[in-house]
Amino acid sequence: MLSLLGWLLPYGEVASALALAAGALSILTDRQYRLDGLVITGVCIAALQLFFALLLFTMDLAGH
Repeated sequence: MLSLLGWLLPYGEVASALALAAGALSILTDRQYRLDGLVITGVCIAALQLFFALLLFTMDLAGH
């Protein structure tokens, strides 16, 4: 859910970075929780949002 909010918030990169960290922590600890599609989907959405923000940032620096 946090990764989806990253697309809507003004500074969504922060929310997406938090979602990516939380998803990675959930995947790495995998003690009590099973690895499910929701965690993988959230991590993928957060990673795509961060990639898109980085792409827009580099385009802005290049003057496009």
